[in-house]
Amino acid sequence: MPLFLREGGVIQITVRKFYVTAATVALVGFGGGAVFASSYGSEQSAAARDGGSSESETTQARQQERSSIQQRLVGDARHSIGSADAPVTIVEFTDYDCPYCRRYYNETFPQIMERYGGQIRYVMRHFPLVSMHPEAVKAAEAAECAGEDGLFWEFHDLMMQGVPSMSVESLKEYAADIGVSKVAFNNCLDSGEKASLVQQDLRDGYMHGVRGTPNFFVNGYTLSGAQPLDVFGAYIEAALAESGP
Repeated sequence: MPLFLREGGVIQITVRKFYVTAATVALVGFGGGAVFASSYGSEQSAAARDGGSSESETTQARQQERSSIQQRLVGDARHSIGSADAPVTIVEFTDYDCPYCRRYYNETFPQIMERYGGQIRYVMRHFPLVSMHPEAVKAAEAAECAGEDGLFWEFHDLMMQGVPSMSVESLKEYAADIGVSKVAFNNCLDSGEKASLVQQDLRDGYMHGVRGTPNFFVNGYTLSGAQPLDVFGAYIEAALAESGP
């Protein structure tokens, strides 16, 4: 039976196979400097532990590892904003019934795009916490169905505004309201043809350590929770510095 923790602006799922302590969530909930120092300080100390490698070699290896993670996460993604050549890519794993996801998307996301929009590719993926938010699974499928009509982001934004219900009938009404083809959408949602895409996102998220929402990867660096702009800014600035002039 999974456990769910609500700390530090993240809904955390803990299962026996992938045990994550509450202390991890608490660490992420600290200010941007603490999160930033923890993430980057680990690379510097790793070089000291590895007697056969210089600090620069270890840092380079870790950069390559993060790049590989990011390529895998982006490679299977279907929905993104911004240029594929942008120096920074942010991958978000979200849940449409997660209050922290909505808070982040409505408060911090616009600030990120205002400050860094021209330098970012933003990728959206699904991670519905099934046991906690069962209706979020079908909502994620509905967003994929809307994407067939080129209206994924419109449906996504509507979900993030907060809706009174995520029943199947309500999802159909929302889709009709934004102009999605009614017959095609209803057939798509009723058939469950997009369920495999949502499950793929869940598998990829678990494979790369996602246990709660919202969860982000900034050029391969992982960041959890509805963090403020200064925390995201620290990660983005570091990623820009790594990417070169």
